[in-house]
Amino acid sequence: MINNKWLLILLLFFSFISIHAKSAKELFMKMPADFTPLLTEVNKADFIDFLESKMKAEITNRLEGKSEMTQLTDDYIHIQITSNSEWEMKVFSLAEGDYLIGLITTACGPVCDSQIQFYDSNWKELPLDDYLVLPDFSKTIQWPTDEVDKVKLQRAIQTITFTLYQASFEVEQPAILFKCNTLDYLDTESSEKIKQYIQKEFSFLWNGYRFE
Repeated sequence: MINNKWLLILLLFFSFISIHAKSAKELFMKMPADFTPLLTEVNKADFIDFLESKMKAEITNRLEGKSEMTQLTDDYIHIQITSNSEWEMKVFSLAEGDYLIGLITTACGPVCDSQIQFYDSNWKELPLDDYLVLPDFSKTIQWPTDEVDKVKLQRAIQTITFTLYQASFEVEQPAILFKCNTLDYLDTESSEKIKQYIQKEFSFLWNGYRFE
């Protein structure tokens, strides 16, 4: 009779097999066309063929521009769609045995900002808040103890009208890295007053349920 310990190990083993039966490559080839509107089905197949042949995976997209797949692993894909936009996909194993598909689209115009989306195995979009709480700029600030500096910082922060974050998936681990680009659109004086007090980069690690 199998005890609970070995039953758990077997369940985890079969969950692992089930999760990895769908690689990033398979999902990429079968994903709905509107997820990558600049790429044809032939473009997508060429990306894979070029990389697997150890060649530069650059193709001509629908707009007659150049797109390049720069990375392909079992669970991760990165594509430089245009000179100022990129696309990423990563597959995350869920604790209950299924998997979550994450997409990040980043546009730089000129300051880079990212959009993150999550999907289930049937490509149904899932609520972002169920898996990730986006960075709160105010919580990244380490307030100075000096009252004069504190007032200066408060005034500088009032010049911020919106926040910009560039996101990317970690290739080697199940995590999302965020880079704060909010200061890049501010004037130099305001930026200098703020930058020494904020955390520029931070990451959230996937725990099987959500990013923490």
